[in-house]
Amino acid sequence: MTGGRQRCPSRSPSPDGRPGRPTQERIMSDELVPIVVAIDFDDTADDVLREACRMSGWRRGVVLHLAHVLPALHGGQQTLGSIRDETEKLESVPARLLSWVRERCAADATLGNPRVVTHVRTGAPAEALAQLCVDISAQLLVVGTHQRTGMKRLALGSVAEQIIRHARCPVLVAHPINYAGLVPTPHPDPVCSQCAAVRASSNGAQQWCEQHSQPHLRLHVYEPADVFPVGTERPGSI
Repeated sequence: MTGGRQRCPSRSPSPDGRPGRPTQERIMSDELVPIVVAIDFDDTADDVLREACRMSGWRRGVVLHLAHVLPALHGGQQTLGSIRDETEKLESVPARLLSWVRERCAADATLGNPRVVTHVRTGAPAEALAQLCVDISAQLLVVGTHQRTGMKRLALGSVAEQIIRHARCPVLVAHPINYAGLVPTPHPDPVCSQCAAVRASSNGAQQWCEQHSQPHLRLHVYEPADVFPVGTERPGSI
């Protein structure tokens, strides 16, 4: 795993001759693929990191930009102590992010050895993450979701939904696989041997055997190979 500074892509000069923002073409030509990974140190963080590392394994040059968003700094009257506390909190986040991701990668070999850069932003999470994507020309934004439902979701809102509305790049919402309590769609019955024999003998003119030609409620399907066995002539074929 690598951390700290990354090699900055070349910057295109602005019309007045000053260095401009890294352009999309320059970033791609340098083979850097920045992916913003929103880490909130909560129960969604592991799923977010897992999906981000999976993305990094599919393409060379991927750099994971681990981002943590803190509430906006308090305005108005502030004491020297409150300013010091907020400053220390801001300065501690990058080291905490690096330590956290190193622990996760050491404990789970499937995460690999990703290249990472850390960021800390303040303000509303959706707006801060969307702006970070703009600043580094991110190719993907990975976020988590608490999957709240009902009145709790209505009252608190969904940060993931806000991010999707604000972001100008693809957004991957990561959450664990959990099908508990869900019932799979029932599969229809396969074609019976008697129906298959009727279709083969009639060259597809008749579909059902005597039993299944009667009205019934259960689904019944057949495959084209059952109607027209291999080697038989299909109606309308040349």
